[in-house]
Amino acid sequence: MAVPEGALDRRAALLTYGAVAALTCVTLGLGAFDLGARSIWLDEGASYAIASQHGSAFFSAVAHDGGNLAAYYLLLHGVILLFGSGTIVLRLPALLAAAAAVPLTFAIGAKLMRRRVGLMGAALLSVSLPLIYWGQMARGYTLGTALSAASCLAFICAVRSGRRRCLVWWVLFSVLLCYTLLEGALLVVAQLVTLLLPGTEPTGRRRLLLSTPLIAFGCVPLGLMALHRGNSQLFWLARPGSATVRSALAFLSGAYYQRRESPAQGLLIALFLSMVVVALLLVVADLRAHRRAEAYGTAFVLSVAAVMPLCSYLFSLFSTPIFIDRYFAPCLPGAALVAGVVCARLRPPPLGVAACAGLCALRLGQIFPIYGLPVDDWRAASSYVLSTARPGDCVAFFANDGYVDFSYYLSHRPSSFPAAGIVPRPVLPARPFGGDPAIIEQYHTLSPAQILALRPGCDRVFMVESHDGSRIGTTASRHIRGEFLGMQAGFDRAYSQNTVAHFLNVTVHLYFGPRAVGQ
Repeated sequence: MAVPEGALDRRAALLTYGAVAALTCVTLGLGAFDLGARSIWLDEGASYAIASQHGSAFFSAVAHDGGNLAAYYLLLHGVILLFGSGTIVLRLPALLAAAAAVPLTFAIGAKLMRRRVGLMGAALLSVSLPLIYWGQMARGYTLGTALSAASCLAFICAVRSGRRRCLVWWVLFSVLLCYTLLEGALLVVAQLVTLLLPGTEPTGRRRLLLSTPLIAFGCVPLGLMALHRGNSQLFWLARPGSATVRSALAFLSGAYYQRRESPAQGLLIALFLSMVVVALLLVVADLRAHRRAEAYGTAFVLSVAAVMPLCSYLFSLFSTPIFIDRYFAPCLPGAALVAGVVCARLRPPPLGVAACAGLCALRLGQIFPIYGLPVDDWRAASSYVLSTARPGDCVAFFANDGYVDFSYYLSHRPSSFPAAGIVPRPVLPARPFGGDPAIIEQYHTLSPAQILALRPGCDRVFMVESHDGSRIGTTASRHIRGEFLGMQAGFDRAYSQNTVAHFLNVTVHLYFGPRAVGQ
């Protein structure tokens, strides 16, 4: 007995949606594994400090950060109020946002072209190392990924139907994206660029263009905050070079460029670039064959994947450097769908399935080595200081915002920490530990005279250094390095002995044996 065609379609749809749900669970599982194992680092400490503020102090902190990640800080603020500030709790919003991006990416591919494209794009995104890596961090980059996908989905709905409801969602998600990542505005530009292509409904095109000023109006407060803050927090970014470009390509390809590139990472970058070229050729071929819907779909995902990095690169060459891989988190759905389009168009179809499966396997192999690897090992450094401290000891932080990470582990002591011990007195910054988390960003130093004045009250001083500039970096970075070396020389003159303990990107100097006055 033949099965009705409608029943077959329903069965195929159920299988597809089940597969999407399974892929979402894959992302959740990969991100949840060892979620609390990695030490928090400097930027996560900033997220904790800003989101833990209350009332006007919270909005002042968000504004002081230039409005970047504002929507994420507001979300994290609510999470902390409800569930506390444990390490896993802090990282949970980023993980859930990473998982949400997977079904949204499927929906983009399915609406633009066909369910096979969406399913392949979702599969590739679900095992993307950048998505998993930043989904395990208390930062808002994966929220930018999810909001980007939601904005694109609403945009496609508006292009195809011109419905007012779709326009409202597009404006809302686009504004939230900009309040999450300032460069999200470039994704809106990438969407609008596609209106120049054939394959869009005139009504939808006109209504989208008329709605664009609403996004600009909604972002006026964000622009004011960004102008007030300026570019001082980007002092460490240099003009993009070959290493930063390669890092961005690795990010978009689903790998993550480290100092030592593995053969698999290089292969993923080469495959991604090849697929971009193939996708461009498919657009040309579809336009010549008058397959406007196919051409528009492929061009749309290419625009989402490429316009933001290209604009950011050009802006960084001629103005303030803003080119860094993690800022391109909103491009990840588009990049995954570019690969999904190419795989779905391969013939015979089993070849495309095999190609997608091979890409997923390559991406998956990049994920496992990163589990538990900290960016800055503040947990180990804090444990060392607390286990070594004696009565009369002091501690100074360079950069000063390391104070936040250290104080976080004072109030959230893991089981491996000393059960009870002496807490050194902070002298840089000179702010007692405890109370509400501090927001400290300035690179303050101690002058030689101030260091000499410490000796009567500080038998020993821990100087905890991190992010201390570079001799070959930007002008600001070289200045910070000089400030650090000057403070280090001051401690060498004030104390006769010192020991050094190294942790990942955190070094603890212990100065002791105060020199007599006049030595």
